[in-house]
Amino acid sequence: IYIIQNLRKPILIGAIAEEVPRDIIASVLSAQSFYSTISTSIIALLMGVFADMWGISVALMIVSGILLSITMALRGVE
Repeated sequence: IYIIQNLRKPILIGAIAEEVPRDIIASVLSAQSFYSTISTSIIALLMGVFADMWGISVALMIVSGILLSITMALRGVE
């Protein structure tokens, strides 16, 4: 996971730097970091609740289904 994170982050920062004006790039990167932290916290909370109720394997399936549904819904907006 850390290898993927370390490969993804410079690519993302480079893409953002090309698209965002220089005077607000720090704010955009800060907002992206905040969104990532909040998303991870919510996913971890859901995993914990579902794992306590039904076990880890079911929790993984439920959270994966939720994330897949959200992704498909957001892709449909484009």
